[in-house]
Amino acid sequence: MIEKIKALPRTQDGVFDLTSIDNNFYLAAGKVYPVYTAYETNENKKAGYPDIMLQMRALEKKVEQEFTQANAVLYLKALVDTIAAISPEIYENYRELIEIFRKKIKTAMEEFDLSAQKQYAGFASKEDAEILHGALQTAFEKDVLLKEKYQALSDALVK
Repeated sequence: MIEKIKALPRTQDGVFDLTSIDNNFYLAAGKVYPVYTAYETNENKKAGYPDIMLQMRALEKKVEQEFTQANAVLYLKALVDTIAAISPEIYENYRELIEIFRKKIKTAMEEFDLSAQKQYAGFASKEDAEILHGALQTAFEKDVLLKEKYQALSDALVK
């Protein structure tokens, strides 16, 4: 599997071209980047971390240009699952990904007017709300976000 991931062609900005995995880039990213990161963490002595970080920075720019609810939710899920797979021992990389996640969740809350007072916290799609709920749960478990601060939003996503 990892050989297939590493053999994926690259786009101009250096990220994997994921069209062979799924037509939805962000859904495919959620399948690829956590696996790639786990491999680099557990099997390859973190040698691929510079490549992962290059791609994560490029993905952040990509999602900024295509910031819709559906894209943002899938991106946040892929990002938090990647954070869960990266070693905190390489603190600069780990911390940078956490900061990107925190910034993007705040942007999503503002951009989409997410609120604990609304059904599905304001998402039109129950599926998107459930995906973000799962991402928040992972973020709580991995100490990426303070549960006390985001728990009401997380609960509203599955009301």
